[in-house]
Amino acid sequence: MERRKFVQLGTISAVLIGLSSSKAGAFAHKKLLGGGGAWGAIAKDFKAGMQILAKQSQVILLAIGDLAEAIGLRDEAAVLRTEAKNIEGKGSLSADEMDAIAAKSNKTRDLVFDKMKASTNLTIEQKKKIAQAAAKYAPALAKGVMGAIKISSAASKVGSAGTPGISDGMDVISLAKDIPTLAPKAVSFVSNAVEGGNKFFEAMREKGIETPDAIKMDL
Repeated sequence: MERRKFVQLGTISAVLIGLSSSKAGAFAHKKLLGGGGAWGAIAKDFKAGMQILAKQSQVILLAIGDLAEAIGLRDEAAVLRTEAKNIEGKGSLSADEMDAIAAKSNKTRDLVFDKMKASTNLTIEQKKKIAQAAAKYAPALAKGVMGAIKISSAASKVGSAGTPGISDGMDVISLAKDIPTLAPKAVSFVSNAVEGGNKFFEAMREKGIETPDAIKMDL
């Protein structure tokens, strides 16, 4: 595929997440005052974004596990598949879970990156398996971006929504306490994943391995 097309996804992702990050950061230290009439919509959008993030994180873990196995890192692949199993079916991720996923997936992705870059004799079968894993990895990153945007869009409305009351429900009241921590964390989590993914896909191109067509991703 054309390099220009793939870089376009990376650029758009960076811009969108950059804007979202600034919104998330803006509300994080703002005191909440007033009524809570908008909290139903905020909670709905925030939960939807976190659900996307949880689902795509599992896909990313499995895809990087496949990449690791393709390059001969079977133990590392097993670790990621276990982590993916741990978050299977979850509707959200905690800050600690995001930290654990990022640490394990980034470490393995970087090991695959280094081994792939250093290799002078990747087999046709290895290249095929890497391409197949990347075809799962890239769309999951793109969908993760959309989740992060939904999260930060909801979070940016918190400052004007005021403090949620009993009529909003205890679930919303509890969620309101978590948003200032979870929203910036989620945006950073996705931003770092996209940055690492783009670096990996660039290495694939250098090795003559087919990379996913970002323009045709099913978002």
